[in-house]
Amino acid sequence: MPTHPLSCHRQRIADRRVFGRVIAAQVHGLSYGRIASPGCSDRTIRRRLRDWAELGLAEQVHLLALEAYDRMIGRDKVAALTDAAPGTVHLDQGNAGAPSWALLDELDLEGDIARHGVPAPRQAGSPWTVERTHRWMNGYGKPRLCTEKRCVVVGFYLFFAAALVVLRRLIQGARLRCRWPSRPTTRRLR
Repeated sequence: MPTHPLSCHRQRIADRRVFGRVIAAQVHGLSYGRIASPGCSDRTIRRRLRDWAELGLAEQVHLLALEAYDRMIGRDKVAALTDAAPGTVHLDQGNAGAPSWALLDELDLEGDIARHGVPAPRQAGSPWTVERTHRWMNGYGKPRLCTEKRCVVVGFYLFFAAALVVLRRLIQGARLRCRWPSRPTTRRLR
């Protein structure tokens, strides 16, 4: 039954329904027209997404995910750079100057910089941690195929992808450490 005095407005579409469409756009990189349904139009998705982005909800979700990661697994100083896996920063010959060493000292990091004529400290068979982290972020379609015009919405998708990456790492870490009846059985979590 309509609650508007003139009985002319439709009921508001539930946030959960719209959020499901936003997740589909995030994961698959689809346009809003392709993920819209008769009960949830592309204009509704765009409008609600803009509202959520202006409220900073993705940033809040990202911070909550990082706090949960800190509580359950923990991060050290290097985690601010990537995910706490590297103890040494590996750089190529182009970064062998004094500014690079000064920055490494300032950040209290160890550096392994390749010298001319000597093989690189980390060979091409193993991905660098930062490259791996970029691959995780690029696994989501919307940041990779984003055609948004509003910076606030682009930021929403980037923070949301980062939150999903952290949550996925948290679930995978818990999967290896803990056992519970409904734990995921597959290794690949999206």
